[in-house]
Amino acid sequence: LERRAEALGVEGAVTWLGHLSQDALEAALAQAWVQVVPSVWDEPFGLAAVEPMMRGTAVVASGAGGLAEIVRDGETGRSVPPGDSGALAAALLDLLRDRDHAEAMGRAGRDVARQRYGVETFADRCLDLYRDMLTTSPSIAHA
Repeated sequence: LERRAEALGVEGAVTWLGHLSQDALEAALAQAWVQVVPSVWDEPFGLAAVEPMMRGTAVVASGAGGLAEIVRDGETGRSVPPGDSGALAAALLDLLRDRDHAEAMGRAGRDVARQRYGVETFADRCLDLYRDMLTTSPSIAHA
């Protein structure tokens, strides 16, 4: 990646942080108002999109797999076709040029992420699943 950045003439605009502790990573990412998730395959669940949403950061992501369900295009970020580097660049530039709009999307993303993916929601979903399994499969309850 470093050689590629140099070949493109953008090495001065790129900071290579290397491996960071969780706290250092959070501190570094807290400054961002847009995060990019350019997956080219169908991810079943896009944790890389949910984490910035939880921080209140707008997301530009490929509209593939779980990412298509997580990022609400125009509301919590931008969704682009997988592998379409032009669309990815355009969506990213739109948000980088309008920080207020990106931050509004980030706030909306935080609300959505807390509602759909917060700890309480996940715990409640797990409990509901276990209750349903016990109700529909009595043999599990006696195992």
